[in-house]
Amino acid sequence: FFFQAEDGIRDKLVTGVQTCALPIYFTAPWCEPCKVLRPRIERLAAELPIQIIDVDTNKATCDKYGVKSVPCVIITMNDYGIGRIVGNNSTEDAIKKMFN
Repeated sequence: FFFQAEDGIRDKLVTGVQTCALPIYFTAPWCEPCKVLRPRIERLAAELPIQIIDVDTNKATCDKYGVKSVPCVIITMNDYGIGRIVGNNSTEDAIKKMFN
């Protein structure tokens, strides 16, 4: 379920009405807190369909979801953000709880 995403790819992969929540992880290669959170995200990817967005190369997606700081996990439903955790202190349980 774990994949890199670029602008427009998500719209091609998720067609029609989104019937389940989709977590999106916004990150940057230069971001030290993102590097701390990344292993947790990778562990969660075994259970959840997590999308990874590089903020440097996907500005339109960041603007769409109002991402101003990284790392940031946003849970989306029907293309709207319904939950958000910003910072590297996010626990796997907190992300799972938000997802369910």
